[in-house]
Amino acid sequence: MASIEERKRKNKTVYRVKVRISGHPPHDATFDRKSEAMKWAEDVEYSILNNLPLPGQDIDRNDKTIKKAVEEYLDLKEKDSRRSRHTILNDRDTGKRLISCFGKKTLRTLKREDVEEYRETRLQEVGPSSVRLDFSMLSMLYETARITWRMEGLEFPGKDVKRPAPPPNRKRILAEHQFIPLLNSCRQSTNQMLYPLVFLLLNTGMRPEEAVRLRWKNVLMKERFVDLTKTKTDPRRVPISGPCIEMLEGMQKECKKDTKGDENGFVFVSKETAAKDKPVAFFRRAFENACIRARINAPTKRDKTKGDGEVDEPGQRVTLYTLRHSAATYLIMRGVDIRTVADIMGHKNISMTMKYTHMADDHKSKAVDVEGLPWHKKQDYQE
Repeated sequence: MASIEERKRKNKTVYRVKVRISGHPPHDATFDRKSEAMKWAEDVEYSILNNLPLPGQDIDRNDKTIKKAVEEYLDLKEKDSRRSRHTILNDRDTGKRLISCFGKKTLRTLKREDVEEYRETRLQEVGPSSVRLDFSMLSMLYETARITWRMEGLEFPGKDVKRPAPPPNRKRILAEHQFIPLLNSCRQSTNQMLYPLVFLLLNTGMRPEEAVRLRWKNVLMKERFVDLTKTKTDPRRVPISGPCIEMLEGMQKECKKDTKGDENGFVFVSKETAAKDKPVAFFRRAFENACIRARINAPTKRDKTKGDGEVDEPGQRVTLYTLRHSAATYLIMRGVDIRTVADIMGHKNISMTMKYTHMADDHKSKAVDVEGLPWHKKQDYQE
């Protein structure tokens, strides 16, 4: 418990604060303001009850506050040129949450109970995927501290805390009959770059962020590859189909007239748009309208004038990222081996690619019912 005593001196009044907690040595200090005394008392009580260094005391050299650890971790990650600005912003948001909850604790004083309480509190606000992302960063703080910062004997206290189960696979792919209506609808868009972008995404399976920031110097026409040097994972080379090459060659001729052959120029957006945090947003509205016109997505409340509300295949809304899922799934359905698809998609772990095999279940079911198989012919059984 804390007690504050007011003391009169010749020129001013001071406040003497004493903190007494059973089982711990007493602590006291003097302040010119009562508010400072109350704040110090609260901090001391919190530090004692949570086994933290007292205000003003130095933290062990082999330890860091969660706040400092998060800041140094984010600074380390932001130096990685391969990380997109979108990922960096998401990491900063996660870091702010961890600091607001655990900021005063240190890596060595954080307890399993703290992590469990954080999980339950966050699950009341967001879904399991968001909580799993928070857990991932918290776990990476300890791994970075152990490997990069050389902190010995440090172990993540939440390693045995059960993480929320991920939501069921919500990936959707386009049906075969939807591709042509969608491409035709994209051609009608006032955004003249929508159709080329969508066509490239379907042909390469690139992430929308990768495609929107694509530069002409990374499009290798003769080799028929896109050289992706800055990606979410490791750099990779993505093959381009013949029709896609023809489209890009036509675009490049028009582009050279305006940019005087600047190979550093962007394929789909201006330099100003590419510099924004989320340049993909430049295409989202146009793509949504194209999906509504193609009867793939139902109109929302603000889109009632753009369609009759009917869709040919009700289900989850199609987004630009759906094109990546569709590209991977149809490659697998057409017999391309999993390892090759993983390389094209840029998956570090082949288990990520295996998820797309489940999306091809209908295709596999139809395969065993194909007509003409010899063992399907009716037979006359004789005894």
